[in-house]
Amino acid sequence: MISDEDKASLIAWMSYIKAVQAVDMSKAPDIIWPQIPSLTA
Repeated sequence: MISDEDKASLIAWMSYIKAVQAVDMSKAPDIIWPQIPSLTA
C-alpha cells in the first residue's frame, strides 16, 4: 500500500519529470528549469 503522503510525493515528482522533459533546450544557456519538489515532508 502507498500512503497518501507518498502518493502526493510521487505525483509531485512525476509532474517535475514531465516539466523537465518539456524544457526548451534551444534556449541554452538561458534555460529556466522547473522547481524541484520539496524533499521534506
